[in-house]
Amino acid sequence: MNAHDRRVLFSAMRDNWRTPAKLRAALEKEFGALIDVSDRRWGDAMRELWPSVWYANPPYGPAIPAWLDRAVTWRAGHRPKSSDVGVMLLPARTDTKWWHDLAVPNVDEIRFVRGRLHFDERGAAPFPSVLLVFRRLPERP
Repeated sequence: MNAHDRRVLFSAMRDNWRTPAKLRAALEKEFGALIDVSDRRWGDAMRELWPSVWYANPPYGPAIPAWLDRAVTWRAGHRPKSSDVGVMLLPARTDTKWWHDLAVPNVDEIRFVRGRLHFDERGAAPFPSVLLVFRRLPERP
């Protein structure tokens, strides 16, 4: 691995990766229409209420814990329906604090993506990816 590859792999040189169309299509086939709460045109995802079915591909940097915390808050929301689901695409950083403290204890499914995703014309991502599936918790009596 050369010095440039190491900088890309272990730094925040780039934190926005557009979701591959094939992946998005597969997710929508499984879960239905997903509102992308990470799309800047949607609004301020940290302040607005998230819909009952959502998708997020947040910036891959220091903000990941805030996005996960917001997803956990959504998951604990009241009056869930069986169709309430959220899906988050993240780098598979299994050695991080956010992975162990926020992702693992709060998600309903962890789906590691096989191989490297091709996000855009730049080719394969320099990191593995994971899909985290959140489902709302049933309301307690």
